[in-house]
Amino acid sequence: FKPIDDSLEKINRLILSRAEKQGHYRITLAGELDRGSYQINRQEARLIAAVLSDPLKDHFQASHKFESFTLPDDILLGEAVIVSVFHMPHTYWKIVIVTPFKKAIASVNYITRTLLVYLVAILFPLICLFFVLFHLKLSNPLKRMMGQLKKIKEQDVDLSLSLDIPAENELGELAYWFNQRTEQLNYTKLFLNNIIESMPSMLIAVDESGHITQWNLAAEKFLAVKAEAALGKKLSEVNRFYSRYEQYFSEIVETRKSREFRCQEYRADKIYYQNILLFPLIQKGISGMVIKVNDVTELEKKDAQIRRSQKLEMVGNLAGGLAHDFNNVLGGIIGTLSMLKYEFATKEKARSDKISEYIDVIESAGD
Repeated sequence: FKPIDDSLEKINRLILSRAEKQGHYRITLAGELDRGSYQINRQEARLIAAVLSDPLKDHFQASHKFESFTLPDDILLGEAVIVSVFHMPHTYWKIVIVTPFKKAIASVNYITRTLLVYLVAILFPLICLFFVLFHLKLSNPLKRMMGQLKKIKEQDVDLSLSLDIPAENELGELAYWFNQRTEQLNYTKLFLNNIIESMPSMLIAVDESGHITQWNLAAEKFLAVKAEAALGKKLSEVNRFYSRYEQYFSEIVETRKSREFRCQEYRADKIYYQNILLFPLIQKGISGMVIKVNDVTELEKKDAQIRRSQKLEMVGNLAGGLAHDFNNVLGGIIGTLSMLKYEFATKEKARSDKISEYIDVIESAGD
C-alpha cells in the first residue's frame, strides 16, 4: 500500500501548502486540536485546520483525478492493477479506485471496438458519398477534360476545339480560362497563317533534320504541290532545285546570318528568275531554316529591255556622230568643188596655183 499512501500524502501536502498561503488559515486552531485531543497528533491537527479553510475551493469545483499509476502485483488481488486517486471538492475525501489490469484492458478494448463500430457505421456511408461526389464532380470532368485535350493535341491545326466543362466550380473556371486562352491562341495562329498564306513570295521552312514544316499558298501555286503532300517530307523529295540550298543549313543556323542569291534561273515550262533569301529560324528551342523566294522574272525582262534600249541608243548616238563627221568632210569637198567650178566658169584660163590650193583643201577634208 506504500504507493497509495504516498499519493494520499502528496494530496495532503498540497492542501496544507495552499492553506498556509491563504490569510484565513488558523495555525492556532491546529495547536488547540493537538492539545485538546489525545487521538490527533500535531500533523493531523494542522491538516484539519487546513481543510477547514477550504484552500482548494477555487481550483477544483468537481471531482478531480489527482493521480493514476500501476502496481505490478497487488497484494489483495494478486495481479497487476491500475490505481486511480480522486479528490472530492468541499468534503476533501480521497477516493482510491483499484482496477485489475485485465479488466481495464477489456474495458478499453470494448470501448475501442464500440467506437470502431460507430466510426465504421458513420464513416462508411460518408466515404461512399465522398467517392460518388468525387467521381461526379472531379473524376468524370477530369477524364472528359483529358479526352478533349487529347483531341486538341491531335487536331492542333486549327485549335477549334474547347473544353466543355459547365460545372460552376474550380474545374469549370479552369475550363473557362483555358477556352479563353485557346481562342486567343487560335486567333493569333490564324492571323499569322493568313499573313504567311497571303504573301506573294514563296515561303518554305525546314527543321533541323531537313523536313518541311511550312509550305505556303504561293509555293503550292508555283510548284503545283499541295501543302499536305509536302509537309513532313525532305525538300529533296518534293523539289530538287531548292534542295541545293540545304547545304547552307548548318552555316546559317550556326552563324545566324542570312544569305541571298539573286537572279537565280529556274527552268520549268518557261524560264523564271528568282531572288532566293535563306535566313535562320532559332527561337526557344526551334531550330530550322526558312527559304523565301521572290519571282523577279518581269523585273528581269524589263531590265533586259532597258539594257537593249540603252545599247540601241548608244549605237544611234555613234551613227549620228559618224554621219555628222562625214557630212563635215563632204561639206568641205563639195564647197571646194564649187569653188573650182566657179573658177573655171568665170575665167578663161585657170591659175594653176589656185587650183593646187583647192586640191589641198579637198585632201585635208578627206583626212
